[in-house]
Amino acid sequence: MCYINLVYVREMQESWVLLSGSADQSEFAKSDKLHSIHKDIKLTEARSLNKLNASDLIQSHKIPNYNRKKYRPAIIITGHLRCFAKSRLLFNKLGENCDIYIATTGQYRREALSITSKTRISIIEDDDEARSIDSSLPFNTMKQWHKLAIGLKLIEAEESKAKKRYTHLLKVRSDYFFVHPENIIRDLRVSSNTSLGLVGASDKVFGGRRDHMMLMKDFFNGLLGWHIRTNNVYWPINLEQVLASDESIKWYGFNWPIELIGTPATVDNFKTTLKVNYYSLRQKLQAFRPTSETKYHNLFQGNINFASEIAFARHLNFVGIPFNECFGLRGFLYQNRR
Repeated sequence: MCYINLVYVREMQESWVLLSGSADQSEFAKSDKLHSIHKDIKLTEARSLNKLNASDLIQSHKIPNYNRKKYRPAIIITGHLRCFAKSRLLFNKLGENCDIYIATTGQYRREALSITSKTRISIIEDDDEARSIDSSLPFNTMKQWHKLAIGLKLIEAEESKAKKRYTHLLKVRSDYFFVHPENIIRDLRVSSNTSLGLVGASDKVFGGRRDHMMLMKDFFNGLLGWHIRTNNVYWPINLEQVLASDESIKWYGFNWPIELIGTPATVDNFKTTLKVNYYSLRQKLQAFRPTSETKYHNLFQGNINFASEIAFARHLNFVGIPFNECFGLRGFLYQNRR
């Protein structure tokens, strides 16, 4: 009986929680309209098991092989290789269809070498400049973006050597449970080409066409100057990019001026308000100049000094790249990330 109740609670999590792979929230959906993701029973049951006993979650690694003549995807694994024992078989299978690149620390060198070649691995401690930058970053959440930028440079070097570019790139974590792994490679291509943007679950797992993904190098380059301590700062909002995206990216964490949008109570209501008032809001949001009296409304707050997920969403908003969920990339972080 307890398990049934837990499953029901998981189903009633707001759509943004499921779409962005976020941890369960204490308040459940207040909207009468349920997103299609609420019908994903496999996702619902896996999230419940993750809450009850994450050790019982078994990551499937059944992935069909693909013809790589026209479709050349590459995968970037960044950060500490936590839960690697759970993900190793999946990465080995993905490696049969994609080239795998890894940017991590020395303590995970052996794990990295077990799934890809030495030339596609960057160990932070092996490079003086990378080690210096990594150790000086003021927040640990910035380190994933440093390692992603390093991984993208590795890919560029490989492309230059081979005189051939990849078509699609996918950034993943080893402590992320993929609910539908059999769809990862196919949906990366199909979904990103259809949405003309990136697909994924917030900043945990995301991918798309190669040129769009390469924009994330610039994100790290501007990180220290643009995204620190901006919780009380207004950043011009590109409404078209927000409306072309769904709840899988944290646009609802932006500082939205209350005098322009009011205080919608849920993410669904927020999106409806923006759609209904699109023509009047579009230019007002870009031209808005705050005063000392300006108050903001948002429905997601990250770290008070550096909210990584919101900074990621702001970067894509600034460059105009939409972001939407992808069936093959649905999932969440393991509860016991060791």
